[in-house]
Amino acid sequence: MPWNCWVINKFGGDNPPKKWEIILIELRKYLSSKYINKIEVAAFTIRSSRKLRWVIPSNHSEYATKKDSLSAAIKLTNLLLCSKGAPPVNSKLKKLLRLKKNITKCPLCIKHISLIDYDKDGRKEPDSIQMGHKIPLSRKKKSHNGTNVFWAHRFCNFLQGDRTVKEVFIHMSKVLKANGYIVTKRKSI
Repeated sequence: MPWNCWVINKFGGDNPPKKWEIILIELRKYLSSKYINKIEVAAFTIRSSRKLRWVIPSNHSEYATKKDSLSAAIKLTNLLLCSKGAPPVNSKLKKLLRLKKNITKCPLCIKHISLIDYDKDGRKEPDSIQMGHKIPLSRKKKSHNGTNVFWAHRFCNFLQGDRTVKEVFIHMSKVLKANGYIVTKRKSI
């Protein structure tokens, strides 16, 4: 079975993991191609060329194994399906994904992410949704996997840059204090 995303079919350089093919059969019953494509592109390909992460040189910062890319796809699918307004899914898909029931939030601004947010133009709208990494890929090799990915607002992801979420909060706290604001509560991350 080919990838859902035609760009990956054309430029990817390999077939999808078998488990992803099984997930796709069920996922197509609930999500339109645009959502599935967003997951596939984010989880399985590198940014500029849409090459698959495991077919690029292993010393590339965006390299990931096929297994790690699959775990990222499963996590991102979980998060998308736990977004406000996402369709309910059957028990077979819940089992394949080990679906959690937590409502998906942006890790920086803590706003709930809705299914319609994934439709926003990623080039123009700051509250469009992008994939981010808890530990930036520039910091740790081979860290693109299900434990390190999340969905975030484009502006929040931009603010994070090459820092961890915790480092962003520490920096923002210092900026606010320097400008006369009182930061009274610090949430542990």
